[in-house]
Amino acid sequence: MVEEVKVTCKICGSSVEASQFVLDHHYKMMACPMCIRDRKSKQKKNVEKQTEEQLVVADANNEENIEVLRSDASLGEIGVTNSPTTNEEDVDIEKEYRKKLIEREKEKEKAVRAVRLDDEKVKYKCPKCKYEFVYNTVKQAPARCPYCSDDVKEFVC
Repeated sequence: MVEEVKVTCKICGSSVEASQFVLDHHYKMMACPMCIRDRKSKQKKNVEKQTEEQLVVADANNEENIEVLRSDASLGEIGVTNSPTTNEEDVDIEKEYRKKLIEREKEKEKAVRAVRLDDEKVKYKCPKCKYEFVYNTVKQAPARCPYCSDDVKEFVC
């Protein structure tokens, strides 16, 4: 029986069979399965933490809007003429405006920036793995990132 060669992982230092190593785009080297699992679990935790923070911010904004509506209602009770329809309309308009701003910011983040080298070629940076390569706009080649095989997205020069 032939035993497989064991190799030490440069990231965590554990010894694992060579056939289990995988090329990881984040570490930019061969990594053992344990390191990859750890990295993915950390990424999930970060994403969950960010979504929780966004929910807290959204709740805080909603509470502020409710307080503004309550203060407007109390002004109406005192005797200050304040039409409730215009206040509700203003709040709705403000919410729509904020949503549009957030959508525009997301679109800007999604748009990949490229630097034009000449009439045909641009320097493109892959949004997935951050690998930079030259993209020919006339031939539309390469159609995928040479490093991670992600499709070339629309970009802004």
